[in-house]
Formats: sequence, C-alpha cells, structure tokens
Amino acid sequence: MHSFETKRLWMRPRTMEDFDACLAMDRDPEVTRFVPDPWNDRADHEAFLRERILTFPGDGLGYWSIFPKA
Repeated sequence: MHSFETKRLWMRPRTMEDFDACLAMDRDPEVTRFVPDPWNDRADHEAFLRERILTFPGDGLGYWSIFPKA
C-alpha cells in the first residue's frame, strides 16, 4: 500500500509499530463507544490489531495511521 499526503496530514498503512498508540486511542470510551471490544486486554487487542493489518479490507479501503504534518 502507498502513503498519502494532504496539506495537513500524512497517512500510511498501519503497522504493529503503531500498537501502543492504537491501544491508547482505543481505550478512550468516546473513540470506541460504537465499536465492540477488545479494548481492555492488551493481548486480545494486539491479536485484533494484527488481524486487521493482515486482512485485506476491500477495494478502495485501508487501515491507516494518520499523522499531522509539522
């Protein structure tokens, strides 16, 4: 997959290096209030993230990490 940029953001496919940031984000109840678990068990969340990264999301879709440009 390719990376993308806008004037304000840089996006790249999510990797396991993003795990700690994903875990912190997904433990925020406002972020996941409409999305079912596993947000409180580190091992289950790691397995969830790994599966999402390895599964093809479908044409035109992706699983991205998004960063603000400096």
